[in-house]
Amino acid sequence: MAVPADRPALSRPRILRAALALIDREGLDGLSIRALAGELGTRPMSLYRHVRDKADILGGVTATLLGEIAPLAPSGDWTRDLRDWAVGFRAVMRAHPRAVPLFADRPITSYVDGREMAEDGLRLLEQAGIEPVAAARIMRSVARFVVGFSVTDSASRTEPDPAVSAGLRAEGFPRLAALVDSAGPEDGDELFLLNLGALIDGLALRWPGDGCTVPGRDGPAAATAAGRGTPSEEVESS
Repeated sequence: MAVPADRPALSRPRILRAALALIDREGLDGLSIRALAGELGTRPMSLYRHVRDKADILGGVTATLLGEIAPLAPSGDWTRDLRDWAVGFRAVMRAHPRAVPLFADRPITSYVDGREMAEDGLRLLEQAGIEPVAAARIMRSVARFVVGFSVTDSASRTEPDPAVSAGLRAEGFPRLAALVDSAGPEDGDELFLLNLGALIDGLALRWPGDGCTVPGRDGPAAATAAGRGTPSEEVESS
């Protein structure tokens, strides 16, 4: 099969971009070597000069998606930096909803695929004074939250049906009707930021590093004042 003169040469980045476009259109079940070759206008065997197999393609697509997130830019406040990264991660997930299962089904593999970004994030947390084990738990907690919220995002992009809330009010459920009315795509943004802030502030209370974003609180010291010990003390006493 002769390659038209105006067609870009086959390369790994081009294959991965075509794979992502195919996933965006057909979902993960629509991705196969044969379908991808058809997308690129080439023979299936031609792809193997640039990718090993389908698993390699999925890993490359994951890395491509993570590469769309703005790099971590240390500001001196790890909670702000992590919040900004999470917002960027969700934006990528919203732009490619059919690719979300790549992260939901392959959590550890995703860290390996995005190794440079993950290493930078862990380094940022450790440089803020957070011990390595705690830094890993913080990173995993925030990443899981974004992925989990994105799974729900992709299933709730329709506007609420006014007839549903009207029916609930007629049946005597005004509070539930108000909840249904507020459950549209726009409210999802506020809900995401509310929950993300609560998660990161809670993590900052438990592992404050160089500081905590919650006004008037002092990380583990506040827990002690409230009658609880520090995380390590809780483990020792349990």
